[in-house]
Amino acid sequence: MKFDIAFLSRLIPREMDAEVRRKMIGMMEDAAIAWQENIIEGIEIENGGPLHLINYLPVNAYPNTYKDPFIKKRKFSHIEGAEDINLGFCNVRYIKRFQQWIPLFQEIDKWAKTDLGLTKVLIVYTMYPEFMMAIKHIKKKHSNITIINIVVDLPEYTVLGDFKKTLLYRLYSSWDRHQAAVSKGYTDGYVVITKQMGGVLSKEKPYTVVEGICTSVFPEIGPKEDKTVKVIYAGKLNEMFGLRKLLDAFQMIEDQSYELILCGIGDLEEEIANREKEDRRIKYLGQLKREDVLKILITSNIIINPRENIGEFTKYSFPSKVMEALSSGIPFVGYKLEGIPDEYDKFINYPSGDTVVDLANTIVEVGTGKKQEAKAKAIEAKSWITTKKSPKEQGRKVLDLINLIIG
Repeated sequence: MKFDIAFLSRLIPREMDAEVRRKMIGMMEDAAIAWQENIIEGIEIENGGPLHLINYLPVNAYPNTYKDPFIKKRKFSHIEGAEDINLGFCNVRYIKRFQQWIPLFQEIDKWAKTDLGLTKVLIVYTMYPEFMMAIKHIKKKHSNITIINIVVDLPEYTVLGDFKKTLLYRLYSSWDRHQAAVSKGYTDGYVVITKQMGGVLSKEKPYTVVEGICTSVFPEIGPKEDKTVKVIYAGKLNEMFGLRKLLDAFQMIEDQSYELILCGIGDLEEEIANREKEDRRIKYLGQLKREDVLKILITSNIIINPRENIGEFTKYSFPSKVMEALSSGIPFVGYKLEGIPDEYDKFINYPSGDTVVDLANTIVEVGTGKKQEAKAKAIEAKSWITTKKSPKEQGRKVLDLINLIIG
């Protein structure tokens, strides 16, 4: 069965990419953007036609984190034949929260009133509060529309870090969680990234697990001519994600042929800069565009994610960098998080313990000691993940869920 699907997204239209990146202050949501693009592609393959995207730019408020106080409404097409809308709104801090829902409701209502002779489905990406408000709005006005919520982060774990939680922050977080809770009564089904997340969201509504989608843009790995063992991490450079432990582990490695490449921004930037001065093998490249990160990844010998299985949030987390690394054909070192299904275990090089020494030993083992075995495992991982976790396969899960609900 084919459906008329609208997708509430937080993407950057291709024709706006350069402008948005120039005006953005701070971390870009490249991983989230790639996740959406991949699942949209998969759903479109299975549904036999383009989705209608109703989009908000994934930017924070003016003036602290974005340079424009107003975002203009404009039409765009994410693929040929698509008729998409990038919503306009006032982006001024605080004011933004009070009016951003208005153009969203108007655009959804406009779509709901069109008739293509197909069953209508609204797919909502993330528990962004305005999107949660939209779920209630559309279901109360158009109860026949099936609503699917794709949840990659639970609100209580969305903002992580060591910073002062102000009164305004606490009020916003409370409102955010309230909107998510209210939306559950109007949502028909969920797409989640871990089975634990599905259990928390609803014991009554159906859900499907799509932990991630393979990255299909990597070329085949060619022979590396130099003898340098390049270890790369790309992501948030925060202590809570294991970056200090990674730095300590790397500096325990005496072999001067090893090189640690770090990409991203976070609270350990100053620490990393100091370590870089002390150890010429450490290279800090700052925040890069996703395509530039992928180009660097393909030149590395080891991709690493030092996030440990510490904290409740690991049950509800499947880091996109895990999926990206396994798609590359390059050996991947990381810890076993609770949210990672067992079927991934044979493809990941887990440290044998939790100490800094254990991590250092695993890096050396993968980089030189058991290099050939690690390479073979990485090649097998790429073959498996590009077959079993492709956009088409993961998109099929979403369509199966929709058919289950409607059927």
